[in-house]
This record gives sequence, structure tokens and C-alpha cells, in this order.
Amino acid sequence: MNAQQVALAERAAQPGWQALDGGLLWRRVAGDGRGARPTPADTVMVHYTGTFADGAQFDSSEGGEPATFPLGKLIPAWQMAIPKAGVGDTIEIAVPSDLGYGAKGKGPIPGGATLLFTVRLLDIERAD
Repeated sequence: MNAQQVALAERAAQPGWQALDGGLLWRRVAGDGRGARPTPADTVMVHYTGTFADGAQFDSSEGGEPATFPLGKLIPAWQMAIPKAGVGDTIEIAVPSDLGYGAKGKGPIPGGATLLFTVRLLDIERAD
């Protein structure tokens, strides 16, 4: 098993992590899940931090303005996991590379990277 696979396996063995299709893992770390939930057609406002399996941070909106994204245009992992969160929740997502940026990677993210995100869902703009 490589370090990327170990990062996923370690989380899967911990309490609270739930598996989704493709090996995606998520867990709620704050909030009660009762807030409005987005669909992939919606636009979401979030604060997030993304790290590699070794803990090195590659991106974050924390300390600045929240990020606003059309959920349906994001990586598959976010399209799958963010709808599990209600407004006001914070979730963690452990992303296998094929649900992230794949074998090619993008920008600072190398190909084959397992990614870890902490995402706080602040608001939803519903699709028309």
C-alpha cells in the first residue's frame, strides 16, 4: 500500500467516517446536519482547507473571503460529499485521486494525490 492508500485506510478505520461510492470518505465534525443541503445544481459558499496526505496544505480560503463555487463544476468528490452537509456544518472529506484531480493532477496537485479537505458550508444559492 502506498502513502495515498494508507491515508484513506487509516481514516476508514476511525469512528465517524462514512464511505461513499469510489472510496470517498466523509465525516461531519461540526453541526447537526439539519441545515439546508445543496444539490450539485446549486452554488455553494464555503470556507475550506485542502491538504495532501502528508498534511502539507495546498489551498485554503480560511482567513479571507469565503469561496463561492457552482457545485456541479467542482471535482467529483465535492459533488458527492458537500450535499451530505447542511448549512452551518463542517465536514472532512478524504478524496481518492480518481475522484479528485486524477492521474494528471492540476496546478500544485500532483497526479495520483489523495486529498483531504475540511469544508464549512456557509450558504447555498439555489439553482433556478
